[in-house]
Amino acid sequence: MNIGVIGLGKLGCSMFAAFAAAGNKVFGFDIDKNVRNYLRKKIAPVSETGLQDEINLGFENFKILDNTSRVIEESDVIYVIVPTPSLKDGTFDTKYLENVILNIRDVNSCCENKLIVITSTVLPGDTRLKLISKIRIKNEKISKIKFCYSPEFIALGSVLNDLKNPDFLLVGEDIPHSADIHIEAMMTLINNKNIPIRRMSIESAEMAKISINSYITSKISFANAIGIASENIDNCSAKDVLSAIGSDSRIGKKYLNKGLGFGGPCFPRDNRAIQQVINRAEGLEYYLPIQNEIFNSKLPDYYVKKIIQFCNNKNLDNVLVVGLTYKDGSYLLEESQSYSISLKLSKNYKVFYFDPDVSNKKDLGLEEFNLNSKVIGDIFLLNFSRDQIKLKIVKKIIKEKNLNYFYLDIWE
Repeated sequence: MNIGVIGLGKLGCSMFAAFAAAGNKVFGFDIDKNVRNYLRKKIAPVSETGLQDEINLGFENFKILDNTSRVIEESDVIYVIVPTPSLKDGTFDTKYLENVILNIRDVNSCCENKLIVITSTVLPGDTRLKLISKIRIKNEKISKIKFCYSPEFIALGSVLNDLKNPDFLLVGEDIPHSADIHIEAMMTLINNKNIPIRRMSIESAEMAKISINSYITSKISFANAIGIASENIDNCSAKDVLSAIGSDSRIGKKYLNKGLGFGGPCFPRDNRAIQQVINRAEGLEYYLPIQNEIFNSKLPDYYVKKIIQFCNNKNLDNVLVVGLTYKDGSYLLEESQSYSISLKLSKNYKVFYFDPDVSNKKDLGLEEFNLNSKVIGDIFLLNFSRDQIKLKIVKKIIKEKNLNYFYLDIWE
């Protein structure tokens, strides 16, 4: 199959490489000339788990082109994956998507059987009003191209794995069955060929995407509220309560643990966006998304207060944090609650951290923990990671340095 990818960032480049590694003929373009040159030299332009191996595997099957029109000419299905940054009001800035559409010109091939797939996160209505409408008014062959909205549910750091192992495929179609070729392309990547395919209108898919992520933030916030409340009741176990709640098939166990709140580049911004969509519905007063965000933002202060109380009672001056990024496997510190807690604690204590996932270790405001770390006195070991290997490495270093420590696992 001939596949085009416009926008070769972490998600776009991963899809580009994965399609090629799966045996498709893939044509790519990015506005950044350096990105294009790196890929022509068989070098991953961004850091993502397994990406370089995928590029090596599919190198003979891909070609980098110098404009979007050429990508469309060469491809049957074209994925547009460019940033849609959040604006101050919680909505998404679609200017980069609109620029892609406006810059498509002089396509010298019939486009009636071609499909553009918008993968970037947008608000309901954006694809039709801001993108499709601009294509349809062009007095060119490109005006006949079909559209589909199909976002990916991925996390940076595990993009390739998430692409190949989704729970389902969300597909919004401009015209019924117009996305058949997109589904066929995705099935060259997806391991489980029997996953559910949810086909609907473009607007329904746009709404579903941000709704799913917002629902998860609600579940995380509920779990933390119930967990913290349970801890304040004599003989009440937060773990037992949440385990019982999760045993109900209507609820399920995923994301139902007391611990850190939600963070990273997707959950917070989609949660803010869905509140804006809800606010537009006349007569509807529902503020759970924004209330979840307010509650979520207060969690770091709650934990900092408890940690300070413990350290003061034990006369501790040192804190060692395991897990600094917003989730294991990701290098991102964006809206990471463990990082926020660590910075707040650093105002009163010597704070060390251990997290091999952190890529840029400069200007963190914290000291990396290793065998050479100078620790005077006992230490409070805080585990924010679900990766037991990280914790084992830290405990081994502590033992070799003959340090005495007190331990708290935020998830227990």
